Amino acid sequence: MSHHITERDTATFGGSTAVEYYVRVASMSIAFYDYILTLPIEYRFYRSQPHILRMSQACILFILIRYISIVAMFVSNYGAFATSFTMESCRRYYYVSPIFKVLQTMVSQAILGFRTFNISGRDKRVRNFLVVYYAIAVTFEWFLNLYRRTPEVVNGSCISGTPSGSSSSWIFYLVAICYDLVTLGISTVRLFQYETHFSRFNQLTRVLLYDGLIFFVALTAVNVLNLILYQGTNVVAQSTAPSLGYAVIWIMSQRILIHLRVAAEKDGNSRSITILTRRAGRERDVELPSRSQFESQKSQVDRRANDRALDVRITVQQTVTADYSIEELGLPPDKET
Repeated sequence: MSHHITERDTATFGGSTAVEYYVRVASMSIAFYDYILTLPIEYRFYRSQPHILRMSQACILFILIRYISIVAMFVSNYGAFATSFTMESCRRYYYVSPIFKVLQTMVSQAILGFRTFNISGRDKRVRNFLVVYYAIAVTFEWFLNLYRRTPEVVNGSCISGTPSGSSSSWIFYLVAICYDLVTLGISTVRLFQYETHFSRFNQLTRVLLYDGLIFFVALTAVNVLNLILYQGTNVVAQSTAPSLGYAVIWIMSQRILIHLRVAAEKDGNSRSITILTRRAGRERDVELPSRSQFESQKSQVDRRANDRALDVRITVQQTVTADYSIEELGLPPDKET
């Protein structure tokens, strides 16, 4: 696979470089501000882990999405703002940013996949489908994002673009949009199937539903912008738009984990919530007991230490059970009184 390297000046790009640099600065500022705001939550994640070698899934994914995103933004913007790159040094550097872009996308999609799996009640068919789909999507993303990449030296900066008329990178964003649509579609349909009569569970359902929809709208908007730019010829714009994408993926992905952790904290030490309900449109109504009768029933509590739920496990039978895995959410274990 051969690549060519060109050296251009600002005028070649129609004087648009300054605007695109402002976009980079704005993206970094937003991401840094959000990082500072979420430092206390990160500390609580660390503090609640039993051991550094026994971190929960939620904590591991939280760390990965934060610090892979930081590295991705750093290497991308360093190449754009530097003024000392030569054609030879750019040849050794221009693949770094695309590699970290795929790594960040992989972590974000893993968060969505685990979220969908747990919302589906850990259905084995959903699990198998997600594993296969994730593997296919990641394979395509690696290939499409790295194929025929072209180094460009612009006033001493090193950026990575694709030659006009031969770019396949825009398909990378189409694959990412399809993955987000499928995973969030599965989880959203399942959430709408839950017709509950318990306010706390309704609150949890809203958290899951709104986070998923907001994530999809924000990320799809950025991906569509990148998809359009990568079909053009402006390589500076092609390298700039992902910087905004890094910030959006970082913030929205970690917010999914943060909001679920907060929802679990509001439930106190309860590890499961069991409510009587019905399957909408499939079963006859279930007669609900009075509030006093409901409260007198013993809650089903799952105390398995090896529970692998990432965030929430929802099971629909004659009841709906939402299991919060305290360890996997990174919450401190129950203390004996």
